[in-house]
Amino acid sequence: NATCSSRPEVPFTHFLAGLALWSVLKYLLEAFLQWKAPKVYEDLKLDIRKRYDLYFGTFLGTMYKVVSIVACTMAMLTVSPETDIMGFTRPLTAVEQWCWGCRAVIYIQELPYLTAIPELIIHHLLSIAGMIGILHYSIPRRQMYLFWGTLVSEFVGNTRRIMRFHRPLTPAMYWWFSLAMGATILGFRVTGCIVAMVWIIESGASGPALFVNLAGATIYMFYMLIMTWRELARAKIVMIDKSEPVQLVIAERWWINISGLIVGLGCVFTELSSLFIY
Repeated sequence: NATCSSRPEVPFTHFLAGLALWSVLKYLLEAFLQWKAPKVYEDLKLDIRKRYDLYFGTFLGTMYKVVSIVACTMAMLTVSPETDIMGFTRPLTAVEQWCWGCRAVIYIQELPYLTAIPELIIHHLLSIAGMIGILHYSIPRRQMYLFWGTLVSEFVGNTRRIMRFHRPLTPAMYWWFSLAMGATILGFRVTGCIVAMVWIIESGASGPALFVNLAGATIYMFYMLIMTWRELARAKIVMIDKSEPVQLVIAERWWINISGLIVGLGCVFTELSSLFIY
C-alpha cells in the first residue's frame, strides 16, 4: 500500500553498490588504458586536473548513464500518472530505485573529476538538491524520469570528448558530431521538456510548487535550445547572415529569409493552437 510509508524509500543498496563499483571500474579502466594506449595515459598524467580527471570522469559517467537511461525510461513508463501527483507519498519501486541510485552516483562521483568545468559542478550540486527536494516534499517524479531518460545527447558529446583525447577529430567528423548533438538535443531533450511541462500541469501542482516546476523546466528548455544553437553554429551547420535581408544559413548551402521564416512559423503555431483548442 503506497500510503503506508511516510517517506519514499531511499535507494541505499543501489547507491552504495554504485559507489563501490565506480572505484573498481576506475581501477580496471586505468589498467586497460596503460596496457592498450600507454602514450595516451602518459599524456593524461601530464595534466591531472584538465585531462586525466576529465577523461576518466567522462568515461565512467558514460558507462553509468547507460544503466541510468534504461532504468529512468522504464520508471517513466511504469509509474502511473494517477499516483504521481503533488503531495501523494509512495515508496520507490525497484526500477525507480535503480534510476535514483544511478543518478545519485553520477552526480556525486563526477564532482571531483569536473574541477576544470565549474558550471558542471554547479549543475551537479543543484541536481542533487533537486532530488532531495522532490523526495522530501513528495513532488511528482515522472517529469524527472523523462528528463533523465532523454539524455541521449550526452552519449554523443562524451564520445566526441573521449575521442579527442586519443586523436584529433577531422573537420568532417566534427561536423557530424555537432549535427548529431543538435538533433538529439532537439529530438529528445527539448521535446521531453515540453511533455514534462504538460505533466507538471496535470500533476495537480499549484501555487509556488507549480511556478518552481514550470520555471525550472522552461529555463532548462531554453538552455537546451542555446546549446543546440551553439553546437550547430560552431560547426557552421547553421549560421546567421546579417546582411540585408537577414538570412538563416544551413550547412552553407541553403539561405532562408528570417522574416519569412518567422511568419511561416507563426502561421503553423496558430493553426496548431486552433486545432488544440478545437
